[in-house]
Amino acid sequence: MVRSVYARTVQQIIDDSFRLCLDFRGSGTDGRLWKYSEVLDDLNFALIDLAKNSGILRGTAVVPITAGVNVYNLPADCIRPLRFMIHGLQGKFLLPTSKTKRDLQRLPFTPTGDPRYFFREFLAPNQVGFFPTPSQTGSTFTEGAGFGGGTFGGGGYNIGDGGGNSITPGILRGISDADGHIPFDANKPLRAIRGVPFTRLGGDGKIIRNIISPQGNIQVWYLRTPEVVERQNQYPDVGIPEFIHMWIKYGVAARMCMYSKRQVHQDKLKRFLMTWRGAVNRLKRFATWQGPMGNEVRPF
Repeated sequence: MVRSVYARTVQQIIDDSFRLCLDFRGSGTDGRLWKYSEVLDDLNFALIDLAKNSGILRGTAVVPITAGVNVYNLPADCIRPLRFMIHGLQGKFLLPTSKTKRDLQRLPFTPTGDPRYFFREFLAPNQVGFFPTPSQTGSTFTEGAGFGGGTFGGGGYNIGDGGGNSITPGILRGISDADGHIPFDANKPLRAIRGVPFTRLGGDGKIIRNIISPQGNIQVWYLRTPEVVERQNQYPDVGIPEFIHMWIKYGVAARMCMYSKRQVHQDKLKRFLMTWRGAVNRLKRFATWQGPMGNEVRPF
């Protein structure tokens, strides 16, 4: 990867942070007041602060669902979830709800079916719950699966072969009816569904029911944590634009001065924090230009 002139390595950022705090004694060495390892920790915390408050780092993952289970762990690098969606040709976004809200409306919290809502009330910070409780286990299919040779866990779906028989579903790529016609792949408006498992009714295969996704699970979009930096020649997470590298030293220096009792450091702390907050806000504005999710830093 070609780096721009704005890129700064871990060593360069730490050296600059030592200089801002008037404690630089040589590249890669401890200062008089702060150890190199302490400043490295401050750098990693500053990067997390940058990611959390700017929304610049985003990730996506699939949460496999299990029949009868409604609470799941979020991805390990998730800072804050942004969106949940049921996988599928007609995937729908899940809306936020809470147990308290349903209690006040005197509505039960026990129905099962396809999830339509998510909740985080009374759960651990790294967990999410889906409502209604999934009645089926998500498919274990992958797009590389062949015709047949797969099963939908707990789904009980069958796919007709045109002769009144059922087959074990796989990722279907060419389906013909009893007369040898290919009603789906040959139909341009429906060609987009190639490779998507589904249940069909009727011997001629012209009636489609129950479109099922290759995964059949929940997809989550979220703000993610930055890559941990440890090596001196390492660069910050590739998702952090390089033009902001030169400002990271102010976030590190602010953490260094935060617990110092020296008046000079307390005076510097105010200026460092002001500069750092300006850099975070600058990056937050940049994130809003990257798509409709850019302004969803704190949606829920």
